[in-house]
Amino acid sequence: MSRETGLRVGMGAAALALAGTLLFGAWHVVVGGGLHGNPRAAEFGVALAAISAVGLGGLRVIDRRIR
Repeated sequence: MSRETGLRVGMGAAALALAGTLLFGAWHVVVGGGLHGNPRAAEFGVALAAISAVGLGGLRVIDRRIR
């Protein structure tokens, strides 16, 4: 496996994990905050989704630089 292929596989795995945490955060906002009325769950979801979105943006910047 070449260095570039390994880097792309690693970045793909990181992107998949970050996308999952973004969805998990959104779930907390919608279900925990919206349906169950738990503001702490909603705050947690917003923080988790925001951090995940920043991470995905960072991966996109890295991807553009290596192309």
